[in-house]
Amino acid sequence: MAFKLFDKLNSKGQLSVEFILILLVVLILIEVIILPLRDYSEASIKDITAISYLESNVNKIEQAIADLNTYSEGKLEVNLHIPEDSNFYLISTYFFNINMYSDILYSYNLKSNDVNVPGCDVNGCFRIKPVAKLDLNSGIDITVPFEYCDGDPQKHICVNPNILSAQKKYGYFFNGPLDKTLQIVKLSTGEIVIYDE
Repeated sequence: MAFKLFDKLNSKGQLSVEFILILLVVLILIEVIILPLRDYSEASIKDITAISYLESNVNKIEQAIADLNTYSEGKLEVNLHIPEDSNFYLISTYFFNINMYSDILYSYNLKSNDVNVPGCDVNGCFRIKPVAKLDLNSGIDITVPFEYCDGDPQKHICVNPNILSAQKKYGYFFNGPLDKTLQIVKLSTGEIVIYDE
């Protein structure tokens, strides 16, 4: 009896039509839901990886400076990886021709537009990290992003970040994708100098 029913459905083509409709619904679900999520996930992974590299660069430079400060003089090499769609800066801030402090900055354009990534918003990622006064020996005049903030700029506290603008500074600028080696040297005078190889 069941075999006769199957033959009856098959002879009318109803089973084939139902199968094609179910297959069509599955393909539409894959196209509409799964593929965009896959693309978003890939972009988010690229963003997190790129920001991890940039943060690692900042930490490597800070650690090299801290290590050199324990010695009277010395030299360390720091290998940096600057990912695609990112900029990495080492700058010195001068007041009345006196080098007051230095900053390590990076900016990155998000691929996923995921505003849940730490340090990022819809405009991308921007981080500024103050470090000890550095002599950027072979630096040049560069244009760097600057974030207008409500807060204490001397303590680098940014309460309400607003728009990014550009400022002229002295230092190094690296645009990714790039692998770079920096020489960080502590002179016998106690001054720390960074050389771009």
